[in-house]
Amino acid sequence: MKLKKILIPTDFSENSRTAFSAVNIFLDLFDCKVDLIHVVPLTSYLNESVSILGIPLSSGDNMYPKIAEKATEKLKEFSEEYFKKDKIGELIVDINRKPSDSIVKHAEDGGYDMIIMSSRGEHSSDFLHGSTTEKVVRYSKIPVLSLDNKLHHDKIKTVLVPTDMSEFSLEVIPIAFEMASKFKASIQLFNVLELYNTGIAMNAIDGVETSSYEIPVNKEGLYSVIMDRLDDYFKDHKEFSLKRKEEPYADEIVKKVGGKKITVLVTTVIEKGVIAHRSIIDYANDNADLIVMSTHGRTGLAQFFIGSTTEKVTQNLDIPLLTLKTNAPEVKK
Repeated sequence: MKLKKILIPTDFSENSRTAFSAVNIFLDLFDCKVDLIHVVPLTSYLNESVSILGIPLSSGDNMYPKIAEKATEKLKEFSEEYFKKDKIGELIVDINRKPSDSIVKHAEDGGYDMIIMSSRGEHSSDFLHGSTTEKVVRYSKIPVLSLDNKLHHDKIKTVLVPTDMSEFSLEVIPIAFEMASKFKASIQLFNVLELYNTGIAMNAIDGVETSSYEIPVNKEGLYSVIMDRLDDYFKDHKEFSLKRKEEPYADEIVKKVGGKKITVLVTTVIEKGVIAHRSIIDYANDNADLIVMSTHGRTGLAQFFIGSTTEKVTQNLDIPLLTLKTNAPEVKK
């Protein structure tokens, strides 16, 4: 994974400044630059935006040009306060009815490698949390790191990867590996054994046919299947390999980089639960420092990663969440 350009959306609130502190960590670990974007909403939150920027409501027909000019000045102040001059790229001000649409479009058109944004905006409003952030997570084609608290480099020790054993959920392994490697952390694969799961994978999701197959309903069987699926995944990603250890649930992922090998410890955690997203949230908040998950999944738990689960995790997570929209073909059994 290469990080050269990072896009940071901000509404100038104290909560959104959280993302600014996090970016400096990535600037230290990766040789990259950062662009800032502020989206002026056409109607929703306009009064709030005007209030933050200090523009009188009597500006009349020239309201939006004045807001855009003031926002550009504020972006410049923010960038100079938080980042080194040689790391600052473009300062973008856009006017759009839907901030999330503008952010996703700029990220795609601008060739960015990651979006980093706070989970909450001004006064914890829906400007970011619950609305914009969730929509960016859902529609962005590049990784999105959303955080509710500051990201501390020395506190990233465990990177959690929820998996339903689908190819989709495994597609985040490379980026999770890079994060773990950079932060000198370990990876935990997390699977929820639903108490009322029938043990049958779904036949078709999103119009794509998949073959039904039995899913083990015990921890040992699930662990074996997860390792087999990971082995199969690495057959198409030959720079990675799985090194099984004698002790169950504790293995290693190895990546070949030139003539060198990079190794990251990977442990597997399987817990019983009634609701998948609730189990993910509870476990992650207590045991992980960063969670990396796919926004799509097909097998295993019904709708484990489709739409609602990732969004509910986004809403309730206390630790940083890195999401990736995956388009992997499903492996048939």
